[in-house]
Amino acid sequence: MVCIRNLRRHFGCRWRAAQFLFIFVIIICIVIDICSYFNYGSKTIITDNKSNERFYYETEETYEKRVNIQRNILYGAHLKELAGDVFVDREGYNESFLDSLPIIRQEFRNFLPNVCETVDYPDYTEKVSVVINYRNELLSLLLRTIYTVINSIPPQNFAEMILIDDASDLETFAELRVVQELVEGFTVPVRFIRMEENRGLIYCRRKGCEQAIGDVILVLDSHVEVRPGFLNALINETRLNYKAIAAPIFDFWDTFKDEYWSFDKLPLIFDRYMHWGFENPSTPRGEAFTSGGILGGAFLATKRFLSEIDYFGRGMEGWGGENIEIALKSWYCGGVVRYIPCSRVLHFAARRSPKTHGDRVRSENYYHNDHIILKTFFTDDDYKDYSITINSHKNIEPYASDIKLNIEVLERNKCVRDFGKLRREVMPSIESYDEETLIAHTLMVGDERIVGMGSFDNLTMALDIYKQHPGLLLQIRLSKKYELRFTWNKCLDWGYRPQARFVGCHGQTGNQRVWYDIENQQITNWNKNLCVVLADKKPVFEITECENMKSQQFNDTFTVPKFTFKTIFHPDLLLQT
Repeated sequence: MVCIRNLRRHFGCRWRAAQFLFIFVIIICIVIDICSYFNYGSKTIITDNKSNERFYYETEETYEKRVNIQRNILYGAHLKELAGDVFVDREGYNESFLDSLPIIRQEFRNFLPNVCETVDYPDYTEKVSVVINYRNELLSLLLRTIYTVINSIPPQNFAEMILIDDASDLETFAELRVVQELVEGFTVPVRFIRMEENRGLIYCRRKGCEQAIGDVILVLDSHVEVRPGFLNALINETRLNYKAIAAPIFDFWDTFKDEYWSFDKLPLIFDRYMHWGFENPSTPRGEAFTSGGILGGAFLATKRFLSEIDYFGRGMEGWGGENIEIALKSWYCGGVVRYIPCSRVLHFAARRSPKTHGDRVRSENYYHNDHIILKTFFTDDDYKDYSITINSHKNIEPYASDIKLNIEVLERNKCVRDFGKLRREVMPSIESYDEETLIAHTLMVGDERIVGMGSFDNLTMALDIYKQHPGLLLQIRLSKKYELRFTWNKCLDWGYRPQARFVGCHGQTGNQRVWYDIENQQITNWNKNLCVVLADKKPVFEITECENMKSQQFNDTFTVPKFTFKTIFHPDLLLQT
C-alpha cells in the first residue's frame, strides 16, 4: 500500500489517467466478448466430433444448416445463462445448460443393467415409423430427439418420422421456425405437420399413428435421448404378441440439480379411481417385467394392433390418461404390457408440465379423460359406488357418442372389460387396497377447494389446500386397519408432528392409526389426544394436541353406500381468499 501511495504522489494526474485507461480497456473487452456471441459467423464453438459428423441422411446443405443451428444454440446458451431464470419460466427447463450440450453426445451415463451385456436380441426386419409431437419445445432438446432417434434405427428399417408441431408459439419460440426446412431436407422420409391450433398431445399422436405406414410405431416425447440398439428388445416383445405394448425404462435427468433417477423395476399400477403409482416387482434387475400401465413418453406397438383398437380413445383431449387407456386396451383385448430394462430412454426433466393442453387447463384434462376411461373400460359394477359427477368440471354427456364408439371397438375385437381380473393377476397391490378400504374420502373446502397432497419432501407428502381441484388423484381412504391412506402406499403418520404428513404405510398401525370422530367432528389419533388442525394463516394442516378449536372440526356432508364417499368442509378456509 505504501508503494501505491508513493506511485500516486510521483505520477500525480498520470496515475488517474492510467486508472481511466484500465477501466476503458476492460469495458472494450466486455463489449467485444458480448458482440462475438451475436456474431454467429465469427467463430465455431462446436467441439464434439460426433456433432461435426455428417450423417447418412443429411445432404451437404442440411449438414451446413445443422452445424450453423448448433453454433447459434451454443452462442445463445451463454446469453441465457446471463439472463438467469428468465428462460426457465418459458417451459421449465434449464435452458442455458441444455443448450450448451452437443446435440449428439459421445459421453453419457450408461444405465443398462450388467445382464444386458449378455443378452443378444435378434436383429429386426420390421419397418419403423416414429411419431413425435411437440409444442413450444426447446430447440436443442427437439433436435437431440430427432437426431438420436434416426441414428439409432438402421437405414433399412427406417420407414419414416412423423413430426407434429402442435401450433407452437413462433413469436416466443422463433428458433423453432428452422425445424421444418431442416428435416424436410433429409434423404430419409420425414413428414412435418403443423397444426393450425393447439389440439393437445392425444389428438396429435392419434393423427400421427393413423398416417404411419411402418410395421411398428414408436411413440416418443420430444425431449428424450436414445442410443442405438434400444429398439431391438422392444420389437422382440411385439413379435411374441402383436397386441403387446412394449415400453423402455425411463431414466430421468434433472439438469438443475444434475441428478438422475429411474423407474427401473417399478411397474405402473392404478385403481378404478385413476390413482396410479409404482410398486416393486419380484423380477431380478435387468429382466423384462409386466406392468399394469406405462409412462406415456415412450412406447412401441404394432401398426396392426393400434389400427384394430382405433389408436387412442375418442373423446379424450389434451394430455393425461392416454398411458392408462392404451394399456387397458392391450390387457382387455388379449395383449400384454411389458417394461424392458435392456431398452433405455433418457428423459430430460422440466420443473413443471405445460399449463394448458388444447383449450383446457391441465387439471380439467385429467378430469375429462379419466371419465372417458371410466365410462369406456369399467362396467357399472366397477364404479357404481363412485360419484363421477361430483368431480366433473365439464358435463361428459356431449361425448356420449365418442364413448359409444370406444365401447364398440372393444366389442368388435372381443375385448373383455374385467378390471377385477386385471387387478388380481397383474396388480395385486390394488386388489388388496380395495379390499382393505372402509371409507373413501374427498376432503372439500367450500364448493371448489380441496384438501389434497402436496409438498413432496423426503418421500413424504403434506396435507395441503388447493384452490382448484387438481384431478381425481386426491381421494383419501380410511382402511379397515384405521389408516388414513393416500394411494395404496402412503399413510398419515402422527410421528411427523407438527406436520400432517403421509409416508409409506408399514401395516403395523401404531402411529399410523387414526380415528374419524363423527360425533365431535374431528380426525384424531387412536388415543384421541392428537388432532389434525388447520395451521394459522396458511392453507396447510398440522397435528397438535386436541382442544375445542374451530379449525379441528370437519363437517360430514353426505354418504354413498359401500365405499363411502364423504365430502368434508373446513369452515375456517371459507374466510380466506
